[in-house]
Amino acid sequence: MISNLSITNYALIKELNISFNNGFTTIIGETGAGKSILLGALSLILGDRADTQVLQDKTKKCIVEGEFSIAAYQLQSFFVQNDLDFLPQTVIRREIIPSGRSRAFINDTPVTLQQLKVLGNQLVDIHSQHKTLLLNKKYFQLNFVDAFAEHDDLLNSYFEQYLDWKQKKTLYQELLSQSSSHQLDLDFKQFLLSELKEANLKDGNELSTLEEELKILENAEEIQQNLQKAIQIMDLSEHSILGMLQKVKSLLQSINSNHETILDLSKRVDITCIELRDIFTEIESFTQNIEYNPERLSILSERFTLLNNLLQKHQLVHPEQLIALQENLDQEISNVQFTGDKLVELKKQVAESYKKCYGLAVEISQKRAAVIPEIEKEICLLLIDLGMPDARIQINQHSIDEINVNGKEEIVFYFSANKGGSLQEISKIASGGELSRLMLCIKHLLANKTQLPTIIFDEIDTGVSGEIAHKMGSLMRQMSNKIQVIGITHLPQVAAKGDDQLLVSKHNTQELTETKLSKLNMNERIHEVAKMLSGSEVTSTAISNAKELLGG
Repeated sequence: MISNLSITNYALIKELNISFNNGFTTIIGETGAGKSILLGALSLILGDRADTQVLQDKTKKCIVEGEFSIAAYQLQSFFVQNDLDFLPQTVIRREIIPSGRSRAFINDTPVTLQQLKVLGNQLVDIHSQHKTLLLNKKYFQLNFVDAFAEHDDLLNSYFEQYLDWKQKKTLYQELLSQSSSHQLDLDFKQFLLSELKEANLKDGNELSTLEEELKILENAEEIQQNLQKAIQIMDLSEHSILGMLQKVKSLLQSINSNHETILDLSKRVDITCIELRDIFTEIESFTQNIEYNPERLSILSERFTLLNNLLQKHQLVHPEQLIALQENLDQEISNVQFTGDKLVELKKQVAESYKKCYGLAVEISQKRAAVIPEIEKEICLLLIDLGMPDARIQINQHSIDEINVNGKEEIVFYFSANKGGSLQEISKIASGGELSRLMLCIKHLLANKTQLPTIIFDEIDTGVSGEIAHKMGSLMRQMSNKIQVIGITHLPQVAAKGDDQLLVSKHNTQELTETKLSKLNMNERIHEVAKMLSGSEVTSTAISNAKELLGG
């Protein structure tokens, strides 16, 4: 519950500090006195956005600070998750400086606006007039039934399972799309791979090796002839090179002892003889391997053409690139085949996840169905107290085509305010006053089902008067036995029901207009309630009626 609120430099509020008790507090004041300003300031510490337009003095910062008693509301997990100090009396502060920058603090620790909003939603429910229209929204109707059913653990389990199913389903669809795309060119890739495998590519240097051998085979006769002539000249003719050089060697060896130069020349000739003999031997050996082979030439020519055609076909340069292409195609085809196996497994997982999800949705639906008759009964009883004895409400569960985040159905409220009237959707039939009373009944029931510390009603009694206003005030007072209730009202019957009563008033000075908030004692309460009854001129009758309303 909120125990204290202080506001500085906000709109018409120069400085304000007010304490709140538990129970039921009513706030009154003339139209335009600043009740909405008060709510606007409170909304700042609950996470709403603001700008410098709220600054009364544009040279100073605005500060709104609220103190909340939170020991009884199991909020420790929020503080742990956000690395904040948990204090039974938690202070939330919001500052807006003239430059427009905003800062937020929880127990003096800076926090984000989102963190502030998350905590604020767990502390205060501000129900303004426009929020009555939430009754027309199916998600609100659904959430109300779920709150009454008190099956949060089941809803959380369903939500987790629903996310699991959606994630698996999305992954399956993405994989299926990829598989379909890959399947279109799978046959072509398999053809290309088969062609490369048939080519039996093993060596990246094969093309250059083929080219060398082809040159030899294509010119075998000429090579053989020239090599034979070289052999003849070197050793087999009458005046062969080796024979003549051998004679030179012998001549020099016979005289090399006579001079050092001759000895050196003799050695050089000897070395030349050895080198020429090696050359001769290699030529002779190479000549033996040269043979014109048309069959071999044909085979190599075909192989050479095949490799070149493959390179040209795939717009590549080197045979090793063909080998790499073959490996890539092999991997891509394997991936498609693996994707097929994975799709089968994933499809099975999607089905299993959906089955679990649907089972939980059925359980949720059954629990909703179980509490709906009780909700209908209790709302009708409360509406009788609020002057609508013939009102009927019917809550229907409509199945939807596919489960969603809320289950397998939507909840729709049907309503009739008058005897004999046909039940229709609330959005199509209920008036503003009827909606206000119906919303109050729902909030009253929720107060017994939730742990929300504080609810603020902003003129929920608009459109009613007399005995109905009296009963609405009584209902809010009953709610205050469970939670802190603050009601902004123009009706004396509601104002008198408060344990405490606050007055919002506007004061003019020479410099500015100020909004002030003050807590009324009993005599002041009698006077203000009397004013609400009789107008600006307070009569003795009004005083007497005010005392009666206040029970004094």
